[in-house]
Amino acid sequence: IYGNNMSYFLLFHDISKIDQNAVIQSRDRLTLFITSVFVLILLIYYYLYTIKYKKFIQNVNTRLGHEVQNKTKELQHIANHDNLTGLPNRLLFLDRLEQSIKHSKRNHTNMSVLFLDLDRFKEVNDTFGHDVGDQLLQKISKKLSHLIREEDTVSRLGGDEFTIILNDLNENNIIKVTQKIISTMQD
Repeated sequence: IYGNNMSYFLLFHDISKIDQNAVIQSRDRLTLFITSVFVLILLIYYYLYTIKYKKFIQNVNTRLGHEVQNKTKELQHIANHDNLTGLPNRLLFLDRLEQSIKHSKRNHTNMSVLFLDLDRFKEVNDTFGHDVGDQLLQKISKKLSHLIREEDTVSRLGGDEFTIILNDLNENNIIKVTQKIISTMQD
């Protein structure tokens, strides 16, 4: 002011006694410190953001992995099972038949394949409608599934055709199972 030097740092000295180089150095140090703190804050924020983002990506990947596994299982189930009854379809029946034949040869045991065809099923569909026919197929599927052991297979080939694979049964037991199936189906 009026040709004299100005300074933002007022000490209890005259302005003329303040060393300008010291003020410039202090200003530069303060600027460097503020810049360093700002860069450090940015680096910390970036690090935390990156960690959060990585965790988010990992969570998304994990969730998508589970969804892919679930959809794969679902698609495999759809490909191998009848959509009306939930029983194995022709494709899965043929695979299990092949496995049963191999098992029987390896263990020198018996295995049997039963083929069931429902009489007058077309009349049920024509008289009462396809919804009633579908309900009948579902009930028959459940009954057949309850009549056999867990290691045996009931499958629906299509329409009103069912097959049953019986493993490791002697002739007497096969006859008993067949008679149970026939009596249950008559009911």
